[in-house]
Amino acid sequence: MSERAYRKYIEIDQQHRSSKTKLLPICLVIDQSASMKMSQFKENGKTRMDRLNEGIQQFLRELRQDDMLKDSVEISAVGFSEEYDGYGGHVQARILQNFTPLSRCNLHFKAGSGSGDTPAGVKLALDMLERKKQELGANRKYPWLVIFSDGRATPGVEWRYEGSKDKDFSDIERRLGEVQNEVKALQEKGKLTVISVLISERSDGHYQEAVEQMDGFTLNGKCVEIGSGHKQVSFKDFFQVLSRSVSAGANLFNNDFDDPTTRRQQVNYVSQEQINQYVKPRNPDVPTITQTKRVVVEKIDDSQLLQRLQNQSKTQMRVEEKPPQQKDVKQERVIIKKTVTQLSQENSSDDYANKLLSQIDDWDDL
Repeated sequence: MSERAYRKYIEIDQQHRSSKTKLLPICLVIDQSASMKMSQFKENGKTRMDRLNEGIQQFLRELRQDDMLKDSVEISAVGFSEEYDGYGGHVQARILQNFTPLSRCNLHFKAGSGSGDTPAGVKLALDMLERKKQELGANRKYPWLVIFSDGRATPGVEWRYEGSKDKDFSDIERRLGEVQNEVKALQEKGKLTVISVLISERSDGHYQEAVEQMDGFTLNGKCVEIGSGHKQVSFKDFFQVLSRSVSAGANLFNNDFDDPTTRRQQVNYVSQEQINQYVKPRNPDVPTITQTKRVVVEKIDDSQLLQRLQNQSKTQMRVEEKPPQQKDVKQERVIIKKTVTQLSQENSSDDYANKLLSQIDDWDDL
């Protein structure tokens, strides 16, 4: 899809989209380097890229079974491997699919013949997510970034002509560190969910370096390993939990997921217990401080505001576990006064606040 056609699609799509539907952008970063198709890595006659494609199709099928996600998830994909650009240069990363609604996603990836510049792929994905953020504004959930790679980041062919292999590896390691820090900073702020996936056998060359590289994208310093080795996750199990994580709106991979004694139980467990925990609805009858602030901004009349403040103070009293029969009117007034004072400072409404405070003093009972 050309850039012009994509912009037109976005314009039309926004006209038909409900303003109440918050979209979840998901970006997949795919390693398309030559090692993803080498025959020495074949398992049951299939390459790693074959297995990855099967897993992604499983992921899409399971998401489409969730009616809540059909119109609220958009998926994009970025690939990284060195390719000739047709103009005498080389491209390290490219957009494989712009953000597309789940119902229209048709993903299938191919491995190339070049090296794998992981930081170039992740950086391009972050740029796409930032543009999507600007496009959607508040009509979105915080995005997801899923990174797939089968080895350590490697530079392109340029080092052969520059005469310094060490220099080129130093450059890619520097860029890798920068993009890892950027990804972790977004996670620390709660603005991005990241799942880092290593597709590898433990007998592969540079295995430990690859693990450390993929660990570096996560806050807990632990990537998910997919493979057939001991303590590695199968493709089927991984994509099953990934789809359930998206449905739950939470990353259900944890430090114990690579333990083979608990992995199978966890795959079944997360769909019943943890998902219920994350999607448990909030009690709409309990007012929050945000709701109370909104009352002042909207300038709702005194009686409605005072009633909400009363309800809030009673809620706080319940949190303090005071028995209902031992109602402390004085303490409730103190709580309400503090709330009104705080709101007046934040909204520069001293006269309005003083009026409310005087009415509170006149209350005989709450």
